[in-house]
Amino acid sequence: MQKTGHSNSIEKIKFEEYTFTLSSHWLPALINGDITGLQDGESEDLDAWLKTIPENGHWSIPSEDDESSFMRDEISNLMSDAYKMSYMVPTKKDISASIKKREESPVCEEVVSSHTRGQR
Repeated sequence: MQKTGHSNSIEKIKFEEYTFTLSSHWLPALINGDITGLQDGESEDLDAWLKTIPENGHWSIPSEDDESSFMRDEISNLMSDAYKMSYMVPTKKDISASIKKREESPVCEEVVSSHTRGQR
């Protein structure tokens, strides 16, 4: 192992948490991008709904211990077997700071310069 003279650290990023009640049949599309289980028109409904929430978030995945309940789904507004889902969005302040630090990182500069050398 070779020591490079700089250290990497893991930063704590702050998140805003949103909670939604969502039918279980939306979960493959939300978590994995798999829309094959959606019926005609539902992918358009999902796209329209996604435009109403913040971008670049991360969905929680229900565990085996999480139980669904018969609740009103926030996308279709229909009663269904649904979960309370958390959607975590990094705060813009933390994203900007993290990007700036990565851009200033010697490791990042080495990777970018070696990548651009290979393209010439």
